[in-house]
Amino acid sequence: MNTATTLASESPSRRPPGTTRILVVDDSVANRRLLVAMIKEAGYRALTARDGLEAVTAVERLQPDLVLMDVNMPRMDGLEAARRIKQITGERFTPVIFVTGMGDQRVQTDCLAAGGDDFVTKPVELPVLQARVQAQLRTARLYREQYERRQELTYYRDMAEREQHVAKRVFRAITRRETLDAAHIRYRLSPMSTFNGDLVLAATTPDGNTHLLVGDFTGHGLAAAIGALPASDIFYAMSAKGYTIGNIIREINDRLHGLLPVGMFLAACGLEANDHECMLEVWNAGLPAALWCRKALGRVEPLPSISLPLGVVSSAELETAPTRHILAPGDRVLLYTDGVTEAEGAEGGQYGDQRLRAQVEALLGREDLFDRVLADLDAFRGETAQTDDITLVQFESRATQAAGIGAEPPREPTKAATAPATTWRLGLRLEGPAFQRFDPRPLVTQLVMEIQGLDPHKNQLFTILSELFANALDHGLLGLDSGLKAGPEGFARYFAEREARLAALKDGWIDIHLNHEPVGEGGRLLLRVEDSGPGFDYAAHLQAPPPGPEAFSGRGITLLRNLCAEVRYEPPGNRVQIRYDWP
Repeated sequence: MNTATTLASESPSRRPPGTTRILVVDDSVANRRLLVAMIKEAGYRALTARDGLEAVTAVERLQPDLVLMDVNMPRMDGLEAARRIKQITGERFTPVIFVTGMGDQRVQTDCLAAGGDDFVTKPVELPVLQARVQAQLRTARLYREQYERRQELTYYRDMAEREQHVAKRVFRAITRRETLDAAHIRYRLSPMSTFNGDLVLAATTPDGNTHLLVGDFTGHGLAAAIGALPASDIFYAMSAKGYTIGNIIREINDRLHGLLPVGMFLAACGLEANDHECMLEVWNAGLPAALWCRKALGRVEPLPSISLPLGVVSSAELETAPTRHILAPGDRVLLYTDGVTEAEGAEGGQYGDQRLRAQVEALLGREDLFDRVLADLDAFRGETAQTDDITLVQFESRATQAAGIGAEPPREPTKAATAPATTWRLGLRLEGPAFQRFDPRPLVTQLVMEIQGLDPHKNQLFTILSELFANALDHGLLGLDSGLKAGPEGFARYFAEREARLAALKDGWIDIHLNHEPVGEGGRLLLRVEDSGPGFDYAAHLQAPPPGPEAFSGRGITLLRNLCAEVRYEPPGNRVQIRYDWP
């Protein structure tokens, strides 16, 4: 039986030491036996084939380390067999040493042309054969090591590309284009490679505020997606429930702090804009200073980082809160990652903070500011390859002078609830320092959605609860006078005083009670809010004419009357109940 047919296929690089296999190909039994004896004497394992056709089959099945090939054989000669073996093995180098007649230079030339790597002349001497075999095996080993390294690099390259495509699909899924494509938001995300490691998220809260988050993860690919997924989920879920940007930032930070390895974090800037009250809250955690373009004042103000990047420390250690600003009509905020300022120019150097700010200041009054800044950046870069992801986002205030600070949002048409009306009650009391760390509005609103399924009415109910709770806290417990909101500067003083009084609050309480019952084909919700404050002269307030469009305060009761079927205050003015009907 042919020895070649008795051995299992096995890659040469996987064999144990001392099991190097050499295929001896010769139609002469005597020659085969002689060469096999020499191979075994040299310490190698011998396989045999009787002609070129058998040799090709043996190479395909057994992958020998080296082939000793006779030239003249029946069915297929050695030259043709060598050509086919080289085609079969390809990059997996398998040396072929021809065994030729002494001094036959023409045959030797044909052997090398057919793909032979060396030759020995007959009669074969053991030292010469051993030296030629060892030399070719060394060469083969180097070829195979290089081949395996190339295969390994190809594997990791393909795996990295698959990861990049997976991560790209993940980020596409978590980025909700409907809010990003709103008219008051402009953005460009330019990835350095297949995947964009920068993050841009935007959402609208139940009371109509805009939430915007721009982030830059350390790392790229799936490593960045590990943090992007929970950050996105938290951002959209909490925005939909009405949580503030400060609460969202803290929650994202705590999640990333427990999830990400040391050295990986999210540099981010969160923004919340209330166009109805012309309020802007910004929390910059490690991104370059955002640029607040104040059109009416003709200047640009930086909004620098006030916190460590997210995921580095727990939220208890951040020891900061969003900064508050007063928006004016036409104001814009530019947020960007360091890929913008660190972009390499065609003639060297980086784009830089100074050039970016100079461009923004020069274009401050122009409607096409965003497009022109991008055009200047593109011109500076030319054909230079990116060294980082480039992200630039513009938020533009939707506040108008006609609406004024404190204007109410438009009321949406009433729709049917998603569940049949049922009878239920809900009560909650908050006391003292709890107001410093807990906002009940998202929780209460979400409970109503879960119990009754009033999702089509969520925005109206959240706005109603927000107005009632804000009045009870600001005026009932903190004793703030709405008259402080006399102009943008007064509005800023109002919130500064609010923060100070809230931090010093030690006692006092607010009760929130909800009572729902079926009525006809819909339901009736009674919402009562009561506080421990002294109350106010609600009768005089109710009899006063509605404030004009330029008023900076006093629109709360008008808003409640617009949204509710009934608004009723009870003496001494620290208790108010509204009725909300739905069909």
